[in-house]
Amino acid sequence: MRIARGEGSARLYFGNALAMTLLTGILGVALAVAIVSTLLHEPGIWLIVLLLATSEILLFKGIDVAAHVFFGLEKHHLGAMFYNLQLLVRLACVGVLFVLPGEPTALQWAQLHLASGVFSTPVVLFASPRILGRPRLSLAGALHDARQGIFFSVHISGRSVQNDADKWVLARHASPATAGIYTPAFRLAYMACVPVFSVLLALQARLARRRHQSGLHGTMRAVRALAMT
Repeated sequence: MRIARGEGSARLYFGNALAMTLLTGILGVALAVAIVSTLLHEPGIWLIVLLLATSEILLFKGIDVAAHVFFGLEKHHLGAMFYNLQLLVRLACVGVLFVLPGEPTALQWAQLHLASGVFSTPVVLFASPRILGRPRLSLAGALHDARQGIFFSVHISGRSVQNDADKWVLARHASPATAGIYTPAFRLAYMACVPVFSVLLALQARLARRRHQSGLHGTMRAVRALAMT
């Protein structure tokens, strides 16, 4: 939003976002492990959660930050390349899981999931400064934006819970066969919506800029133009 509005350097917001992601990511990983260790007492479950939380909450959020910086600059091809790299590395890890001897385990997948993050995130974080320049950091600016960022976080968290709550119920109460059938069906439905999600994501920077320049009327004009194309 800040980058699309031209309110400051992309390098500054990139550095601020990385710093806040690192801080909140470490706290999030610690909180996830603490909750699981308290509520679940299965052997080794804390290690699985630690590996998955590190990759999802910490490493892959670095890719999100870099991608959204370029979305703000309306260089969507670069953000798409970062996400495609992440997905291709995950797909390769799925292939490794299939060729491993014996029955695949949750711990093996957690290890491979972390390995995909360890490979893809440094590539993205190395490539981004070469395009943008060295990230800068303003602690006061990061803390100021964090107050508004809480509302974005609540919205995204609520959407994630709404999308994934059914999987928690299935994993606990449904048979493995039912859960196995439901999962690919959900993925197919999600894939069918990808074009809509893509258009909305590509439009975010333009909407933020129009809202800053012309208020709600500017935003509505941009939305109407999209609906008529």
